[in-house]
Amino acid sequence: MKAVKIGTRVVIYNDTVTSYDRLPAKTYIIGFEKLSGFYLDEYADIVVGEDKIYGGHMQKVGKVMRSYEKADRNLGVIRFFLNFGYDR
Repeated sequence: MKAVKIGTRVVIYNDTVTSYDRLPAKTYIIGFEKLSGFYLDEYADIVVGEDKIYGGHMQKVGKVMRSYEKADRNLGVIRFFLNFGYDR
Protein backbone atom coordinates (compact mmCIF):
# COMPACT_ATOMS: atom_id res chain seq x y z
CA MET A 1 0.00 0.00 0.00
CA LYS A 2 1.16 3.51 -0.85
CA ALA A 3 -0.28 6.63 0.73
CA VAL A 4 0.18 9.88 -1.19
CA LYS A 5 -0.59 13.18 0.49
CA ILE A 6 -1.55 16.12 -1.72
CA GLY A 7 -2.31 19.18 0.37
CA THR A 8 -4.60 17.95 3.13
CA ARG A 9 -5.88 14.96 1.15
CA VAL A 10 -4.34 11.48 1.47
CA VAL A 11 -4.95 9.02 -1.39
CA ILE A 12 -4.30 5.29 -0.98
CA TYR A 13 -2.81 3.32 -3.91
CA ASN A 14 -1.57 -0.24 -4.36
CA ASP A 15 2.14 -1.14 -4.45
CA THR A 16 2.46 -0.57 -8.22
CA VAL A 17 2.63 3.21 -7.72
CA THR A 18 5.84 4.83 -8.98
CA SER A 19 6.63 8.50 -8.51
CA TYR A 20 8.89 10.57 -10.75
CA ASP A 21 10.60 13.91 -10.38
CA ARG A 22 10.94 13.90 -14.19
CA LEU A 23 8.76 11.84 -16.50
CA PRO A 24 10.50 9.28 -18.70
CA ALA A 25 10.70 10.24 -22.39
CA LYS A 26 7.72 8.36 -23.83
CA THR A 27 4.55 9.08 -25.74
CA TYR A 28 1.58 10.06 -23.58
CA ILE A 29 -2.09 10.85 -24.12
CA ILE A 30 -3.56 13.63 -22.00
CA GLY A 31 -6.86 12.74 -20.39
CA PHE A 32 -9.32 14.45 -18.11
CA GLU A 33 -11.86 13.14 -15.64
CA LYS A 34 -14.31 15.41 -13.88
CA LEU A 35 -13.64 14.04 -10.40
CA SER A 36 -9.87 13.58 -10.54
CA GLY A 37 -8.68 16.15 -13.11
CA PHE A 38 -5.98 15.79 -15.76
CA TYR A 39 -3.80 12.71 -16.17
CA LEU A 40 -1.28 11.21 -18.61
CA ASP A 41 -1.68 7.72 -20.03
CA GLU A 42 1.25 5.93 -21.70
CA TYR A 43 0.74 5.34 -25.40
CA ALA A 44 2.57 2.96 -27.73
CA ASP A 45 5.67 4.58 -29.16
CA ILE A 46 5.12 6.33 -32.47
CA VAL A 47 6.83 4.58 -35.37
CA VAL A 48 7.74 6.68 -38.39
CA GLY A 49 7.62 4.62 -41.58
CA GLU A 50 9.80 6.92 -43.68
CA ASP A 51 13.27 8.38 -43.43
CA LYS A 52 13.77 11.46 -41.34
CA ILE A 53 12.10 14.50 -42.88
CA TYR A 54 15.40 16.37 -43.10
CA GLY A 55 17.08 13.63 -45.14
CA GLY A 56 16.62 12.62 -48.76
CA HIS A 57 15.12 15.92 -49.92
CA MET A 58 15.10 15.25 -53.63
CA GLN A 59 13.50 11.81 -53.19
CA LYS A 60 10.71 13.41 -51.15
CA VAL A 61 10.26 16.17 -53.72
CA GLY A 62 9.99 13.57 -56.47
CA LYS A 63 7.46 11.57 -54.47
CA VAL A 64 5.30 14.65 -53.84
CA MET A 65 5.46 15.78 -57.46
CA ARG A 66 4.50 12.31 -58.78
CA SER A 67 1.59 12.18 -56.36
CA TYR A 68 0.60 15.73 -57.30
CA GLU A 69 0.38 14.78 -60.99
CA LYS A 70 -1.97 11.88 -60.21
CA ALA A 71 -4.18 13.58 -57.62
CA ASP A 72 -7.14 15.83 -58.24
CA ARG A 73 -7.17 17.06 -54.65
CA ASN A 74 -5.02 19.01 -52.25
CA LEU A 75 -2.07 17.02 -50.88
CA GLY A 76 -1.44 19.40 -48.00
CA VAL A 77 2.01 20.29 -49.30
CA ILE A 78 3.30 23.83 -49.64
CA ARG A 79 5.67 24.49 -52.52
CA PHE A 80 8.27 27.00 -51.46
CA PHE A 81 10.83 27.56 -54.16
CA LEU A 82 10.93 24.55 -56.48
CA ASN A 83 9.37 24.96 -59.90
CA PHE A 84 9.21 21.84 -61.99
CA GLY A 85 6.92 23.26 -64.66
CA TYR A 86 3.74 22.34 -62.80
CA ASP A 87 1.14 25.04 -62.56
CA ARG A 88 -1.06 23.75 -59.73
